[in-house]
This record gives sequence, C-alpha cells and structure tokens, in this order.
Amino acid sequence: MKRIIVVILTAFSTALYAQDMPIKLPSIISDHAVLQQSADVKLWGWGPATKKIKIVASWAPQDTVRALVADECTWSAAIRTPKAGGPYTLQFINGTNVVTIQDILIGEVWLCGGQSNMALSCSADILDGGDALKAPRNNEMRFFVP
Repeated sequence: MKRIIVVILTAFSTALYAQDMPIKLPSIISDHAVLQQSADVKLWGWGPATKKIKIVASWAPQDTVRALVADECTWSAAIRTPKAGGPYTLQFINGTNVVTIQDILIGEVWLCGGQSNMALSCSADILDGGDALKAPRNNEMRFFVP
C-alpha cells in the first residue's frame, strides 16, 4: 500500500512540475545566433506539457508561429526567415513565461567540423584565432563552440 502511495505522489509531483516548467531552448538558439536566410528554420526546445508556445519574430511580428508541447515536454516548429539582415529578436511565449533571444542575424550559416586542425587559423594574417575573435574586423561574424 505504501508503494502505491509513493508512486501516486511521485507521479502527481512530476505532473505539477511539468505544468510549471519554464520554456527552455538549446544553447545554439541563443543571443547572437545566426539563422539561415530565406529558409524554413527549425526551432525546438522544452516546456510545460500540453501547453502552447507562441514564437514571434521581429522581422514578421504578424506571422506568429505556434507549437504544442508534447507530453514528454518537447516541442518543435519551423519559422520562415527573410533575406540577410538584422539584428532581430525572437520571442518564445507561454502565458506569462517569455524568453527573448536578441541580436539575431539572418544570413549564411556554415557549420564546420573535423579534426584538431579545425582550431588552426585559416589566414596568414592571423597568428592567434583567439586574439582575432576579441577584436574582429567584421562584427557580423558569429562563432558557436558547443
């Protein structure tokens, strides 16, 4: 009998937590992100089960995208991006819970991966990539290192 009560209480507390869970986004969807231009870009994250998430992009505030959070607290949606430009913002709204991502640029997204040589400089002018990132000549370039 005690086991059944423990199981019921655990399930009840988990359900309550899932309803109050804030919107969470993966680290790649964050301030200073770059989204591919003129494309349907997939956005995803976590939130309170069975609730709706509204996504509002500053480049088209009238085109609100909606996503339903699944029972396992995950959601995904696609949003249409304009031609290159920015900076823009994205808002993820669930009732009073609002997450705002700022300084988003729209342009070409390049993902590079490889061996340790990916950390080496690609220019004869740059001897230390870390120094170049501290004072870039082009402040519209963004780097994401997971």
